Amino acid sequence: MTSRAARAGIGLLTAATFMLFLDVTVVNVALDRIGTELGGGLGALQWVLDAYTVALTVGLVGAGPLVDRFGPVPVAVVGVVVFTAASAACALAPTAGALLAGRAAQGVGAAVVVPASLGLVAAVHPAGPARSHAVALWSAIGAVALAVGPLVGGVLVQAAGWRSIFWLNVPVGVVVCGGLLAVRRSAPVGPRFPSRADVVGVVVLAAALLTAAVLVVEHVPPGPLGPALAVVVLVAAVGLLLRRGRGRPHAVLPTDLVTRSEVTVLLLLGGATFAGLYAFVFLVPLSDQAAFGRSALATGVAFLPLTVALCAVGLVAGRLAERFPERLLVGGALLAMAAGTGLAVGVGLDPSSPVRPVALVLVGAGATLALTPATIALLRLAGAPRAGVVTSTSNLVRNAGGVLGVALAGWAVHAGRPGAGPVPAGPELVDRVGGALTAVAVVLAAVALAFLVACPPGLTRRVPRAEPA
Repeated sequence: MTSRAARAGIGLLTAATFMLFLDVTVVNVALDRIGTELGGGLGALQWVLDAYTVALTVGLVGAGPLVDRFGPVPVAVVGVVVFTAASAACALAPTAGALLAGRAAQGVGAAVVVPASLGLVAAVHPAGPARSHAVALWSAIGAVALAVGPLVGGVLVQAAGWRSIFWLNVPVGVVVCGGLLAVRRSAPVGPRFPSRADVVGVVVLAAALLTAAVLVVEHVPPGPLGPALAVVVLVAAVGLLLRRGRGRPHAVLPTDLVTRSEVTVLLLLGGATFAGLYAFVFLVPLSDQAAFGRSALATGVAFLPLTVALCAVGLVAGRLAERFPERLLVGGALLAMAAGTGLAVGVGLDPSSPVRPVALVLVGAGATLALTPATIALLRLAGAPRAGVVTSTSNLVRNAGGVLGVALAGWAVHAGRPGAGPVPAGPELVDRVGGALTAVAVVLAAVALAFLVACPPGLTRRVPRAEPA
């Protein structure tokens, strides 16, 4: 039975987690207004998304060990303060550069809160079904926030302009921070483990991820050589980080943990899921507004089926993980995402098509059902002493997938043109978005089939009802 302080802490961090993940996609329907007021082409609009996600991804690496050392609540307070201040800076940004700097600072604050929230869940709930259900709820909240972002953004942009999407975070952040300070002395922290951030590894990761994003988003060099060089940079960085991670349990990529076949597969599947989801929620609103002339509000409302699917599946994902092996759940979920993405392309991306809500349901349900069992399995495989590290590593890979998903989606839409060029319009945009989403569907289907055929033995059984001591 959890204490009142524990429940309060989890509730506050749940609200914070929702706010942080909401900010990943809430700006999607505001990009047209932001571009009109602050200037910049498609490349600048991609950076509004990727500046946040790159900072979040890199910051997660250092945040996991901090949670293990100092406990989730004190670390979360610092993160919420940074995120709230950065949100105010974004709302006041006079230029595109100032907005991007604020978005990066938001990402740093979010990176501190995310592992703290899951760390508190792991500290409060015992191993077994209780933890599975709690992790499922945590995962569902993050996924729902990603999905509901376009709707919330559409309502706010329509009613009060694009700056309101950032002002919304300020009162929420103040309330969450005050509540955490009130319960910090009595909230459980779980076992603390001595650990430290891998500063050199963080620098390598930041340089590699930022370089890869620049190569793709800015089309430097133009054509397919940019993405090819980005792959080379990332592969080289992963190799270097794995070599550095030998004998370092809290390295960016602790070799003994991430090279276990089950962990490696789960991390890659999470990255693929985020890449597909981020690309979808970036390209579809762009097409709705720029090609079909939909308003920000109408675009947000059109995403309701995806949001409902995420909520509904999130409520049962933990129980499903206890009854079915990860192989069937995650593989089937990725196939559902691929089918939904392909179905959206099949109806010409037309937001008025009666078939498109079905496509959105498949994408939303598939994303939640792919991520929740994977998160539960990763915590089980890592064990309590390294829950913070595996959480940070998992979120690192997933968000890196999101960064690359948005970057490659924009590259496909704008291939061969400089990043500062205008967004294509009309039938040309529909064709380019359709081609990009077709590629997303093919990749997701290929990943799903590979996982179903060659799943590691440790992921072919149901989640156990009790973890070994």
